[in-house]
Amino acid sequence: MTRPAILFLALVAATAAAPTANAAQPSLDGITIIDFKSAQQVLASGDYLVVFVSSRGTYAAVVSELATGGGCIASAVEGTYTRNAIEFGVEDDLTLRRQARDTVCPRFSLHLEGDGYVRIQAAPAYNRRHRVVAHVPFVALDFGAEPFTRVDFGGVRLGPVSAGEDVATRATPGNRAAYAHKWFRKTVGAVGDKHNTVQGQVAPADITGWPWDVLYTASYVRHYDGLVATEAFRDAVLGQYGEPSSSSADGRYWVWLYDLDGRLVKPGTDNVCAVTAGYWLQQVSGGAVDRIRIAHSKNDLGPWSCSLMVDLNARGTSGGVDHYMATATSGYAMAMSHFHQRIAEPLAVMEKMQALKASTPEFR
Repeated sequence: MTRPAILFLALVAATAAAPTANAAQPSLDGITIIDFKSAQQVLASGDYLVVFVSSRGTYAAVVSELATGGGCIASAVEGTYTRNAIEFGVEDDLTLRRQARDTVCPRFSLHLEGDGYVRIQAAPAYNRRHRVVAHVPFVALDFGAEPFTRVDFGGVRLGPVSAGEDVATRATPGNRAAYAHKWFRKTVGAVGDKHNTVQGQVAPADITGWPWDVLYTASYVRHYDGLVATEAFRDAVLGQYGEPSSSSADGRYWVWLYDLDGRLVKPGTDNVCAVTAGYWLQQVSGGAVDRIRIAHSKNDLGPWSCSLMVDLNARGTSGGVDHYMATATSGYAMAMSHFHQRIAEPLAVMEKMQALKASTPEFR
């Protein structure tokens, strides 16, 4: 497995978004999550409006945090994007916009107002400001630097991977429930008949537009030959990974969250990584995280502003640890795979709409 991290860093930056005249100005480039609870009946039912704008296409959706169903999806209206404003959707009535289980949003516009709000306008007379919950710009992840180099699962790290015996040669096709990806699996050791195995998912280069396939999530099971004292195990974990973002009261579960600048962040803060990670974190009273619910389904809400999320769960008896399980996920890399696949969905529904419009009934 090779890691051409320096070249990867440069090319990801070049392929993420189209060049703009003034990169310092507020922009909708990237992922924008907007609070939409107060306007559920304007476009469709849902809690958030999620918008993705890139040089390779656009996508918008009204989504719910917990419930499924409802909502709508849309592509941008051609020629309407002006960096801080854009229009989405179509002007057809609901009976045409609803195709099977998908509904295209009615036409609406977004305009950044520069103070953490966007203005949304839609027919017949909707014109209101909505709070931007999170904005995730396009960045260049350096998988060859910390925190990625610190998280090593038996020699396996997140980042670019080469085709080989550890990576499936073909991507699992996407469907309604999950997006396309390649599988990663590697045995990195054994204790008796128990294998220490790394498994993960790889974003194919032809989907992200990046130069290489990228391992964006990996799970590791590490067995020991006998018990390791709990205190000694904890000291080893903190020595390897550093102070955690959150830990359990029993000292057997730890979580690390890193933002797009590689900084460790705490859950529940206003850091954008913490905000977007909150969609996946299960917390107990007092705010400690006791689980990360990794959503491999087509969920538009996720830790998109986290360069890296890691959790580690020690298992054994009250006397010590005999194995542990750890998971590392790059929320940002996962988002790039996710949303670049989402782009095609409203376009496909609109093709069906156009075919219906062009159809001519026959009477005999």
